Amino acid sequence: VELSLGAGLIWEPQDGLYIGLSYQSSPNFGESKLEGTAQLSLAGGTPTNPTVDYFQTMPDVWQYGLRWRMDPKNEVRLFGNYIAWSKLEYQCALDTSSAGSTCDLDGSPKLILLPREWEDGYALRFGASHWMSEGVEFFGGGGFDTNSVPDHVLEPALYDTDKFTLSVGVKVSLRDGKILTSANAEDGGDLKLATTYTQVI
Repeated sequence: VELSLGAGLIWEPQDGLYIGLSYQSSPNFGESKLEGTAQLSLAGGTPTNPTVDYFQTMPDVWQYGLRWRMDPKNEVRLFGNYIAWSKLEYQCALDTSSAGSTCDLDGSPKLILLPREWEDGYALRFGASHWMSEGVEFFGGGGFDTNSVPDHVLEPALYDTDKFTLSVGVKVSLRDGKILTSANAEDGGDLKLATTYTQVI
């Protein structure tokens, strides 16, 4: 269990135009320490279950977005994030029975020390919606997301690459089991059903 803080702001400079910015701190505001039991099995050796302390640092995340509803039937969006993955320098597990062990690059014994040395990443995406009626919204979009894992620390368990995404979808608002229309749009909640297809390139 670790603490984290998030805060955000949405500004509406004119009707239908919204600009948002938010920040989410890393868990524990820096390095995390996890405690537990490892399952260690080395080639030719007897499996052991040492008690370990595990250390890593997760990133801070900035989210930003802009939404413009230019008329009742059409909306465009621009949004993305900036993730400080450069904080993840390593992942390290220490056997608690080995006194004096540290995650520093020294001679102290370690169960595992994985260099990460990741790089900050960012994503930029755009989207648009068109309302065929009050209760039926068609939407689509695309975006770009950068690679945060340098080639020299790339591995099958944690791979990354520059990637493009394209998506299309539809959202239906229901009221009393019927698609929401002006005739049944009385005050009260409604149920929204949505489906999206996203292709990662």
